[in-house]
Amino acid sequence: MGNILTEYGSEEFSERVIGAVVEYEGKPHLLTRLLSKQVVQAIKIEGTPEKLKQEDVMLSTDIFTGMAMLKHPPLGYRSAAAGQYLAFFSKVPTPMRKGLHMDRYLNVKVNELSKYLQSYTDISFQHYNVPEVKASLIWTDCFLPLHEGIKRMRGGELLSFVVDNNFAVVPDWKQTDNLVILYRDRAVGHIKPNGDIKFASKWVVGAWDSINAAKEI
Repeated sequence: MGNILTEYGSEEFSERVIGAVVEYEGKPHLLTRLLSKQVVQAIKIEGTPEKLKQEDVMLSTDIFTGMAMLKHPPLGYRSAAAGQYLAFFSKVPTPMRKGLHMDRYLNVKVNELSKYLQSYTDISFQHYNVPEVKASLIWTDCFLPLHEGIKRMRGGELLSFVVDNNFAVVPDWKQTDNLVILYRDRAVGHIKPNGDIKFASKWVVGAWDSINAAKEI
């Protein structure tokens, strides 16, 4: 496929692509409107999920040279606010919309830890429902090596942390000295105060070991 706009035509491009977030010059851009066959209006997203910077910009349609322009980082776990906000992102399959859209085609499952904080404290995470903030979360590297994440949790710097797209670590509500390992928002193991790790099922051990071995290199 050549230029996406030329391939689709203006009307279909607007229906399928406008509303997606694309990476341009290393920054995520939320496409808001096709102004002409030459120009797309977009919001350039910078800063951090906690403190976002936004700028209205005009992009040349020449940059849409193929479907690769619509690629995005792998979805999964993202965290912010020192681990107080933790959510699992997944894409809702649709043949009609191309790229990653922040609306009903993006499923955001907020972890029970964050839900608890909202329900029983004065903390609000409404900020993270804003499309531009969700895009910032997806494009921000929040992953930590296991040893560093545990150290920062034990030291009170983080409430939870993300190991990779599929794994996160949160406090254990039942045994406060333990930590819980989550896989795609399911509890699959525990980390004891002495560092010992115990999994409820052997099927996840291989994936866990390969991720952490790679991070130690």
